[in-house]
Amino acid sequence: MTLFEETVLDLKSSGCIKELYRFQGGNSLEFFDIENNGFKSGAMEKYFYFSKSFDHHKHFVVKRLGQFINDTILVDSSYSICYTQLQNPNSYSHIRNLVINSDKINALYGIKLVCNSTYYDLIRENSCYSNRKICSTSVERVDQRTYEGGYGVTEEWFLLLDVLTIFSCYHRITRENILELIVNMRNNLHVFSKDNATFLYYNSNCRINPKIYDDYAKYDIMNWLESIIDRKNCLPTSRLYIKPTETIREVISEYQKTREKVLKLLDDKYSKHLSR
Repeated sequence: MTLFEETVLDLKSSGCIKELYRFQGGNSLEFFDIENNGFKSGAMEKYFYFSKSFDHHKHFVVKRLGQFINDTILVDSSYSICYTQLQNPNSYSHIRNLVINSDKINALYGIKLVCNSTYYDLIRENSCYSNRKICSTSVERVDQRTYEGGYGVTEEWFLLLDVLTIFSCYHRITRENILELIVNMRNNLHVFSKDNATFLYYNSNCRINPKIYDDYAKYDIMNWLESIIDRKNCLPTSRLYIKPTETIREVISEYQKTREKVLKLLDDKYSKHLSR
């Protein structure tokens, strides 16, 4: 286990972080620059939706990969991902061969954001279904009946997540992963079950958000929160609306505590790793 992975586990056990998940690739909008380890510039203008549980994330990844296979790999064939064709030995063999020989399998990722728990509390308190939004850029609550669902964020809420993310972890979804998924789909009565995503895990490719080393990040947090309040982009029932100054102070304070904890944990673990 790497230094960053150990730190994430310690933070999780202390309750100061939460995890949000997203599938990226295919027809899904890209919000994260894997190569440069950061949110894509200009992405704030779009809505991005994140799963709030790993089970919902797996459910969504299976759904999106099924669509990707049908719409991209099998699009010019007579085959599709469905129970009947997967059970048929002939069509199953052809589907596998089309996946094996496809040149379109690239830039598919599962991404986990490890963010300060205050962000999760903020979006939970300020989210609503799209048909009840009081502002065009409000936090959206989605799919709540399926493995806890998720949230959609844009503009200042997206920029706030960029600052309050502590670590990012990603899993590159490979051809072998897709072949494994197809095998699981064939063996499972429920083709699009979350349990078919046996390949998905996040115990590697974990990287720290460089913003945590920025002493001035607290000013960005204050700026985005004040902008959210000014634009009435928070619910009247939330603490951010009712007690804005106090809530901003608490969010910044909790972020600073988490930041200090992370830096101390990294220093301590770094010394232990060197002494092994």
